[in-house]
Amino acid sequence: MWARKSYKKRSYSSEPRELSESIPDAVNFMVGLLSKREYSAKELREKTLKRYTEIATDEALLICQQRGYQSEQRYAEMLVRHMEFALYGPMKLQFEARRKGVDLELVREAAAEVNWEELAYDALVKKYGEQELEYEQRQKALAYLARRGFAAGTCIKAMEELKRRLDEAEE
Repeated sequence: MWARKSYKKRSYSSEPRELSESIPDAVNFMVGLLSKREYSAKELREKTLKRYTEIATDEALLICQQRGYQSEQRYAEMLVRHMEFALYGPMKLQFEARRKGVDLELVREAAAEVNWEELAYDALVKKYGEQELEYEQRQKALAYLARRGFAAGTCIKAMEELKRRLDEAEE
């Protein structure tokens, strides 16, 4: 009556999977990935090379870029927005851009209007609140901002801005 499901382990072959040479299939694979989120060309290429040959992957990537499905400019803008929203600094942004294979010049152009000092202040207030910090807390706060990718000068300016705003509030 009720068939019992087999609980045998699946056998996976240790042989590498044969790579497809179909360019249209590679394009469809890339479009499927891009329909979920933006990818840099490097990320898209690495993911596609797991299933398709190098020639098919390169041709498919070129087709996707020509048709506007994949854009390094759009990816750079998305990366800047993400880092800004997550309160990360410019050094972390550059690190991520290098890791993802995005041209640093595109990232610099996309990040031209970001106020890093205000962003550092926002990160500081989010972590520690608008309160007077003791010496040890100030050291920890500076280290925290530095770990998030802000330059030392920017970290210090954020601390000074916090002190200035607290002094204004007392008056």
